Amino acid sequence: MSLSLAGTLSAGVLLAAGGCRRGPVDSPPRANRMRAGHAPTPFSAAQIRKSCQPGVWRLYRVTAQGRPPSYRILRFERANEAGVIVSSAMTDLKGVSFGEQRRVRSLWKGLQSHASFRARVTTIRTQRRTTPAGTFECWRYDVTDRVRGRPEVKHLWFAKKLPGPPVDLIRRIDGKIVLRMTLISTGRSGPAPRPASRPGDH
Repeated sequence: MSLSLAGTLSAGVLLAAGGCRRGPVDSPPRANRMRAGHAPTPFSAAQIRKSCQPGVWRLYRVTAQGRPPSYRILRFERANEAGVIVSSAMTDLKGVSFGEQRRVRSLWKGLQSHASFRARVTTIRTQRRTTPAGTFECWRYDVTDRVRGRPEVKHLWFAKKLPGPPVDLIRRIDGKIVLRMTLISTGRSGPAPRPASRPGDH
C-alpha cells in the first residue's frame, strides 16, 4: 500500500533493525495484478479484508527528513464486504498526540491498489526482514521512479503472513533516505499500546 493506506500511510518505513537475509526469487500470484503493465500486488483485496478486520491495530515508528521521529497508530474500525474505516493518529516519542488525526473509509480494492506499481520499474524478491514486531518472510518490492527530475527508490517489505501495509519501508531521493517507517507491534483486539520513548530514540 504507501504505503499509502487509505490515504493515511504513504507506504511505510524502516527502523534500522538488521536481519535481512536474501532469499530465492519469488513473486505474488499473477492474479493479483490490477492493471495491464503493472506488477502483481503482494495481496488480494480478499486477503487484506481477512487480515485487517475491525479491532486490528498496527503501530509504526516514522522518521521523515526534517522532522523529529514519531509514531503512527493505524486502527481498522467498522468494515463490510466493500471496505473499512481506517483511523490514523500521530504521536511524538513520548506518546503525545500531534497533527491531524484521520478517519478514512477505503475500499478493500483501494487498499490493494496502494501496492500496485508499474512492472518495468519494479523488482520483487523474497527476503526475510526483522523489525521490533518480529521476523517476517516478506516480498520485497524495489520501485524506481523520478520526482521532479530526481531519482527516487522505494523499498517495501510486505510480510507474507500479515496482509496489509508493509512491515518496513524506506524511501530514497538522490540516494538519501527521506522517509523511514517500521512496524513496532500489532494486535487484533483492545487498544494499541501507548507509545513511549525507547532506548536510542532521540
